[in-house]
Amino acid sequence: MFAVLAVGLHTAARAIEVPPERYPVSPARHALPLTVPTIAEEPAHAAVTVDWQAADTERLTRHNARAGRGAPQMVGVVKPLALALDLTAAEMRTVRSDEKRSIANGLLRRATDGSLIWTARLDLPNAGGARLRFDELHLPAGAQLWLRNVAGARRGPYQSRNGSFWTGSLSGEQLLITLILPPATFNQTNANDDNHTAADVNDTAPAVRMKLGAVAIRQASNQSSCDDVASCIEDASCFDDDDWSLIAVARAAVAQISMIDEDGAFDCSGGLIADTDTTTFIPYFLTAHHCVDSVAVAATVETRFNYSTDRCRGDCYWPDTPSTVGAELLHTSDDTDHSLLRLLEPPPAGAWFLGWDSDRVAYKRDTFYRISHPGAAPQAYSTHRTDLLTLPCSGMPRGDFIYTGNINDIGATQGGSSGAPLLDDDAEIVGQLFGKCGVNTDRVCDSFANSTVDGAFAAYYDDVKSWLRAAAPASVELRLTLAGNGWVSSAPVGIDCGSTCTHAFAAGTAVTLTATPAAGYYFTGWTGNACQGSAAVCTVALNQAVDLTANFQADSVACGDEVYRFWHPALLTHFYTASRSERDWLIAETSMGWLYEGAAWGAENPAAANAAPVYRFWSPVWLHHFYTTDEAERDILKTFPDWQFEGTAWYAQLTAVTGYLPVYRFWNPTLFTHFYTQNAAEQAALAAGTDWQYEGIAWYAPPVTNCSD
Repeated sequence: MFAVLAVGLHTAARAIEVPPERYPVSPARHALPLTVPTIAEEPAHAAVTVDWQAADTERLTRHNARAGRGAPQMVGVVKPLALALDLTAAEMRTVRSDEKRSIANGLLRRATDGSLIWTARLDLPNAGGARLRFDELHLPAGAQLWLRNVAGARRGPYQSRNGSFWTGSLSGEQLLITLILPPATFNQTNANDDNHTAADVNDTAPAVRMKLGAVAIRQASNQSSCDDVASCIEDASCFDDDDWSLIAVARAAVAQISMIDEDGAFDCSGGLIADTDTTTFIPYFLTAHHCVDSVAVAATVETRFNYSTDRCRGDCYWPDTPSTVGAELLHTSDDTDHSLLRLLEPPPAGAWFLGWDSDRVAYKRDTFYRISHPGAAPQAYSTHRTDLLTLPCSGMPRGDFIYTGNINDIGATQGGSSGAPLLDDDAEIVGQLFGKCGVNTDRVCDSFANSTVDGAFAAYYDDVKSWLRAAAPASVELRLTLAGNGWVSSAPVGIDCGSTCTHAFAAGTAVTLTATPAAGYYFTGWTGNACQGSAAVCTVALNQAVDLTANFQADSVACGDEVYRFWHPALLTHFYTASRSERDWLIAETSMGWLYEGAAWGAENPAAANAAPVYRFWSPVWLHHFYTTDEAERDILKTFPDWQFEGTAWYAQLTAVTGYLPVYRFWNPTLFTHFYTQNAAEQAALAAGTDWQYEGIAWYAPPVTNCSD
């Protein structure tokens, strides 16, 4: 008897093919936000203890016995909490600098900068991690609520919200809730004045109200092996572009997703999906209907990108990798077991949006590829060949569903893989995983008795195309901006920028642009998706409106030395040094993993007039460097145990100097990191996006082009 799920027919759509596209690359992540005071003391006792019990394990086992046949993988349970915090302005104003108060089973104290910090501890014996549900959260403007674990990973900050919401997940058996209230949030005129009484305060100041309603705790996983996955599952870290040329694209697009449904926590897989407008990056996300089938479940969705082993057949672990929380359900149907979501937070920098193909492939003999998260494990890789011989399961007609086998192919899928995209050679989505169909569906590795079944993208394309396909205009604008002195001309004629920088061309026109620098300047490159690199001539196919910036820089002046830039693709961080010996050592020691990107800007001669030191810090916790010329910022960071002061890195100018160029500083509140660049194209690209906050000019330095090696 075949295991089945009752589904109906769906109409096919005409074939359209869209290639994958990459989300803009940003530098490092996981740095400590400088706006968050270091917590020096934590509660000695737990405010709440919620343990993982044998009954919870039994419940998961019963549910997951059918997880490979159209049910999501259950990984945790939801348990009620009773923890509430209410603070009046009077209570906040009267806390002395040397006082610690026990409030709501947590510890309230005043930091050295005058902020009030309330911390509560949650103990989760035998659990692998958790996420929290707040049923009420009302905070004064400027207050920050954080969730963190003992390893230093954190989620937040969270501000006031109406109604219930779930936080992101963190690993571990102990979590800390930390509320930070700067002095301005409780109208305190002198944050360090201890001579306050209740009569002095303004009781109408904003109050703090916080209520925790539930915790979703996860089952602890085996940290040393993937014992929970079948023997035929293949670790994606064991494969590279020799196995499939676009495997890196797929791995950067697919995420493990976690969601809450009633009193259970579940895991599935899914992937970012591109629309036809290459100028935007709307985080559309595709998964299975049986994973996310309602608006309420979509609101709890947490995506976890880049969840993989650190090496081939490396340790399995439940990591604190980049995640997003919350999604909007755009369209769902059990007819083809699909759900199209829009994530409420942006994906991590460098993520890929998968392309898609609306052609019917269910009847074509072809090989497909998949990245998924079987058994809630790190990324797995599998290949699938169209199975045209197996009879379809009842209610799942071939065409609306794609049947594939794994005989003589690589890997397999398992509970937790549900919703993972089925991809063609070009990393284009043709379907998403339902599960197994056959006579032995309890055996994951039995590829003879079972077929793998995916809802066919072609069958429901008409239902989702309003989001994924932009209407083609009759004419489109090409808009040029100049940064620096120079001009840009076009063929066919229309653009002559300086004077005419915007022109509407017929849709589909191939326009060749030529950038010419003015005297005393040189062309450094283009900013924009349509043209990249430093070649002065670029041809643009105008299928939609295009915005481009042509960047020119003044010829450089003499400098004392250079500042060199490195990139680490595993740590996802940049490193800057003016030391040639340090540069040469990192280049020679390839095992360290650093990629040399060249000189970033010139270092000022220490003997030059008004030369200012650039201070360097290192965090062994966050594996990241930080640079500043601000002495006050330097002195504050020296008090943080997470940061080590390494001295002066090089010298720069704090005000504009003729021939010098600014070095720009950016802050990313999602990635918790700073980034520095003198490159005008990089500066414009980051400033135009929404991920990075421009913090201004860090210092001035000579351009690198006149600095000799």
